Amino acid sequence: MAREGVTPVPRPERSLDADATALTRFAADLRLLRQKAGTPTYRELSHRVHYSATTLCDAAGGKKLPSLAVALAYVRACGGDEGEWEQRWRAVAAESNTNGASAEATATESPYVGLAAFGTADADRFFGRECLVDNLTCQLRSGRFLALFGASGAGKSSLLRAGLIPQLQDAGWEHLLLTPGAHPLENCAAQLARLTGNTAHQLYLDLDRDERALHRVVLQALTDRPQSVDLVLIVDQFEELFTLCRDDAERDRFVAMLLAAAEAANSRARVVLGVRADFYGRCALHPGLARAVNAGQLLLGPMSTDELRRAITQPAARSGCTVEGALLAQLVAEAAGRPGVLPLLSHALRETWARRRGTALTLTGYQATGGIPHALALTAERAYQDLTEHQREIARSLFLRAVAPGEGTEDTKRRIGLDELDTEDPDTAAVVEALAATRLLTVDTDTVELSHEALITSWPRLRRWVETNREGLRVHRRLTEAAQSWAATGQDAALLHRGSRLAAAQEWARDNPTAVTALERAFLDASRDVEQQRGRRRRLLTVLGVLLVLLAVATSVVAVHQRRMVEAQHRQAQSRALAAKAMAILGVQPEAAVRLATRAFRLSPTREARSALLTADSGPFAARLVGHTDRVTGVVFSPDGNQVATSSRDRTVRLWDRGHRREVARFQGHTDAVQDVAFSPDGTLLASVGDDGTARLWSATERREVTVLGTGLGQVYRVRFSPDGRLVAGAGQTGVVHLWDVGSGARVTDVPTGSTGVNDLAFSPDGRTLVTAGADGKVRLWDVETRTETAAIAAHGNGATSVTFSPDGHLLATTGFDWTIRLWDVDTRQERTTIATDFGGVPRIAFSPDGQVLATAGGGGGKGINLWEISSRRKITSLSSDALTSAIAVSPDGATVAGDSGDYSVRLWHTRGTALRSSPFAAFTGVAFSPDGEILATGRTDGTLRLWDVPARREIGVLTGSDRPLGGVAFSPDGTTVAAGVQDGTVQLWDVVNRTEIVTLRGHGGPVVAGVAFSPDGSLLATTSTDGTLKLWDVARRVEVATIPSPTTHFTEVKFAPDGRTVATAGEDGVVRLWDVDTHRELAILHGHTAPILGMEFRPDGRVLATAGADQTVRTWDLVEHRELATLTGHTGPVEGLAFSPDGRTVASTGYDRTVRLWDTVNQTEIATLSGHTDLVVGAEFDPDGTVLATTGLDGTTRLWRLDADQSAVRLCRLAGDNLTDDEWRRLTPDAQLDPGCRSAD
Repeated sequence: MAREGVTPVPRPERSLDADATALTRFAADLRLLRQKAGTPTYRELSHRVHYSATTLCDAAGGKKLPSLAVALAYVRACGGDEGEWEQRWRAVAAESNTNGASAEATATESPYVGLAAFGTADADRFFGRECLVDNLTCQLRSGRFLALFGASGAGKSSLLRAGLIPQLQDAGWEHLLLTPGAHPLENCAAQLARLTGNTAHQLYLDLDRDERALHRVVLQALTDRPQSVDLVLIVDQFEELFTLCRDDAERDRFVAMLLAAAEAANSRARVVLGVRADFYGRCALHPGLARAVNAGQLLLGPMSTDELRRAITQPAARSGCTVEGALLAQLVAEAAGRPGVLPLLSHALRETWARRRGTALTLTGYQATGGIPHALALTAERAYQDLTEHQREIARSLFLRAVAPGEGTEDTKRRIGLDELDTEDPDTAAVVEALAATRLLTVDTDTVELSHEALITSWPRLRRWVETNREGLRVHRRLTEAAQSWAATGQDAALLHRGSRLAAAQEWARDNPTAVTALERAFLDASRDVEQQRGRRRRLLTVLGVLLVLLAVATSVVAVHQRRMVEAQHRQAQSRALAAKAMAILGVQPEAAVRLATRAFRLSPTREARSALLTADSGPFAARLVGHTDRVTGVVFSPDGNQVATSSRDRTVRLWDRGHRREVARFQGHTDAVQDVAFSPDGTLLASVGDDGTARLWSATERREVTVLGTGLGQVYRVRFSPDGRLVAGAGQTGVVHLWDVGSGARVTDVPTGSTGVNDLAFSPDGRTLVTAGADGKVRLWDVETRTETAAIAAHGNGATSVTFSPDGHLLATTGFDWTIRLWDVDTRQERTTIATDFGGVPRIAFSPDGQVLATAGGGGGKGINLWEISSRRKITSLSSDALTSAIAVSPDGATVAGDSGDYSVRLWHTRGTALRSSPFAAFTGVAFSPDGEILATGRTDGTLRLWDVPARREIGVLTGSDRPLGGVAFSPDGTTVAAGVQDGTVQLWDVVNRTEIVTLRGHGGPVVAGVAFSPDGSLLATTSTDGTLKLWDVARRVEVATIPSPTTHFTEVKFAPDGRTVATAGEDGVVRLWDVDTHRELAILHGHTAPILGMEFRPDGRVLATAGADQTVRTWDLVEHRELATLTGHTGPVEGLAFSPDGRTVASTGYDRTVRLWDTVNQTEIATLSGHTDLVVGAEFDPDGTVLATTGLDGTTRLWRLDADQSAVRLCRLAGDNLTDDEWRRLTPDAQLDPGCRSAD
């Protein structure tokens, strides 16, 4: 320790190596910067930026390039220009890491293939998909046709080439690999020629003439091979059949040929297709192909985290290298759950390999590449900028030629023939060679193509070119293909352009003269000449045409009628396709699904469209806040719940009006990503923190910056106000908690936590305690007044990611990288419970205001939001997303939860609304509306009967009396009494007004009372039981007045007819019996069901009865003639719940197949299928005006379905807004000419 008054002498630094590398020059310059700052000690620098002195000293040591964050902290501590030094760091990272690799390692071929697909020769470095390869092989052995679907970039080609083909070779099977291209039959013939020795031309003629030719060729080729050996025909990139092949007839013949080869009785061929998932709908349009796909398909999803780890680490291990742990964690976090990320990951790994340190792939090297989001773009941009101006124009034309614009699907790559390029220009070869060297292009003997379609979406410059030239690209593609066909057929004049197509091509050629090849120019000239000749002939024929008009008019009436019929059929087909798409994406893209469902219904109100519309309208999606231009990192509700504040990596904080779903303020000032935002308790202030090392205060009322609380803090992850609003706390990368006084803006203190980083922090409700979640896995509690640590809990071994107090302050909830949520008793510091999650490192967690539910960011695979019931540790719902969710908030009233989405927006979800849940969890068994529709009663398996305020969608009463499960539920006609059967043989009656039990009726001998029903005048109650009896009870006197035994088996259900004179019973024998209420005499027997009847309901006019049975049918009966009217089929399991609408035109049924179905009783047809329940649906009831249907299920929910489809369309349009761009709409719907479904309603 230095003596007082003596200046400590800094320890001399290690001399730098004299090798003058980029790394040592960088270290020397850092030291020079420190000297210019007065040579402060490293301990002084440490206090300034909150990095350890050792870390900062090592940064200038010259042995290893520091991370970007550490380098900038060093610069900031010495007063340097961070922007300038960031550029220098990236330049050194790009140079020094490559030079740092050993000569031996540098000479080694990269174990990562980059953008290109794995080939058969790459099988020994193909990792992560082993289970899927086995599954694929197993399915192929059990069937002769298999379609492998997956998103672009999911790894379909690699799986087929490096996974499946080696397995086939090991098994001794033959295989043939091809891509369809523009002429699939020719390509197939060329591949078969290599197998058979026949000429490709003769094989093409055979394939073109006879769809069974392929089958015969395969049999011939395998003549000398054992019968156990088959030929596997692998058609990769099958979507080229739709994007490149323009001949519908050839396309149909190719499909028919494949099906014939696979389906022949003596077939020795097995067909495997690799298809991009967004072409599933195109496959479905071909009946034979649709049938085959339904019978054999495999969906290739994103890699799991374990698969990603193997795909990242094993290739490096094979080459004697390692992947740094921090880099592995970063890669897995960025790649997990992203369907098309694999080529970007592989490219980033290849670039990181080129920057490795010795035998280690490092996070520093990875950051220098730009990472998964930017590595490919940086590579492409660097290659483009290295070209001369003339070469760049050639490259632009080449890249645009290599893209096939999507027609209702994503854009795809296109194979270019060398004859499309200007080979006389020497710069053309130079451009192709340069782009192939960077692996952006793949060059074959006579073709060039993009190495992967990921380049189209990941390189902004190419994406911009495509978007601004989209229509021109389509015109050019048609011109190129027509010119090639014209030349191939000896310049057949019938193939020339004419009319509007010729005009469009000529206009495009005038605007892009350098992009037109000699062949295309000759084609246009010939088309122009022929068009001029046609013009002269047209003028001569005009007079004759006038004479024919009268005849045309006569036939037009018939044509118009036929056309309208065809148009109607077309609209119905489009409607069904759009509805199917809407249902497929409803869980992850709700606003897009809403637009699709609405458009489908307005095109044609098909059953599928109505189903999608009503299902969407009863879902939890509430709103979408759109405006940020980068990832949203934080979200918080104002204390009154009327506003939402968000932070984003786009360096802004934004304020939103929750009710109108619009941005009302934008706060700018941060110079890097903003990581979190918080509201003050009075709602007047916002606090934000970010990667620029600052904390800022903003006025939420005046919409301005108030002050910068702190600078030079390192990356700050979280910020919170104290409950009294006097303090702001922030913490992050450095592991130090900073406290500021809100009134003065002054920093009160810094509290080092002892952890390498703080991932989250929270104040207790009383403001006396602050809790931190550390990167070391410890959760620490601090006394706010004394700033001292009061407890440290070893909560999560691999790091704690989030922490929060329960509203009453008694519980602490934490999450970590160990895939758990843990609840702790604040007083005893003991663990209360552990909840296992399906995602490691849950980034955010929040309590509901009543403390009964936890919301966690990161649903399935990290996507979406999960809601957990604390008492039962059950996941009660999942709010899905199509991307990782890292920011969530629960509204002050608990009715809404907000979370970020991968499209830079924030989604709001209803937590209570159309799905009613009560705590603790129990399955629902019965449901009934009060006569005025204001109250809903639901029976549960825990023996309680719950009452709900229907307009407010909230629970208003819990009626108890037994701990045994309840059965059927019924309201008295005056709405004052509710009855329920109990699984102890009793019937319970409650007073609805006073919420008290009236009486327990005893008398049934069986253990279960299944059915209860009040007579229309309320004087009688009918009940049925497993004791085989129907009992009638006097409600006023609460006594049994009659017992009617079943002639055969026990009764399952009972209902009074609307006139009160007849009571119907249903039995396990599948028979309905009608009884006279006064005489107790059997009036009629209705036979038809082949299994027990589980549900029954009278039509309001009493003339028709509907029944539902375990035979999976709903049947209607004429009660005048006592005969069956119709059998309604569609359910795929027993049907239990049944209800008539008040007007008698609709029957609702629910079943074990988890669906709710609506039937038109006039036409006896199904009009909608409603999806949402996740377990058996056992009860159904219409409200008194017939606009809402209530259904209950064993999933613990009662769902309220709005049934007016027209009103649903209006409501959903208002909800979804008009946030879809035209390009987004084109990707969603196969017909790009259609306007989005809500545009006319907005």
